[in-house]
Amino acid sequence: LLSDSFSGSEEALSNEDCENVYHLVYSAHRPVAVAAGEFLHKKLFSRHDPQAEEALAKRRGRNSPNGNLIRMLVLFFLESELHEHAAYLVDSLWESSQELLKDWECMTELLLEEPVQGEEAMSDRQESALIELMVCTIRQAAEAHPPVGRGTGKRVSGA
Repeated sequence: LLSDSFSGSEEALSNEDCENVYHLVYSAHRPVAVAAGEFLHKKLFSRHDPQAEEALAKRRGRNSPNGNLIRMLVLFFLESELHEHAAYLVDSLWESSQELLKDWECMTELLLEEPVQGEEAMSDRQESALIELMVCTIRQAAEAHPPVGRGTGKRVSGA
């Protein structure tokens, strides 16, 4: 419902409303978390200019235009202060942001590169968070099931 509201009018939700939805990506109830992940994707990741990102990436010698988006994901993860739940965040975003989450080449470039002039280097904390997110995305791609403790919302009745 909130994703539909947001796509209709960005002004309909305050920043506080959006913050409340963002935290739902860590919900134990998978359908709620996936909906919050779609909302987060629409709000943060789909508002960039792909052509400008690609031009910027080429100037920096990167192969992928996703560098800034991955940095935003790392900052979101660190600011949420739920660092033990990287797998929950990845699972929430998997359906809406899979292309970004599977850009392991870009993640590796971010970890290995020296910052260009005017660009801030990633801190050790940010690099650790990126590595944790990268491991979770690889696990999600390989195992293709929600993390332990996250229910699918389907109930099985015992007869």
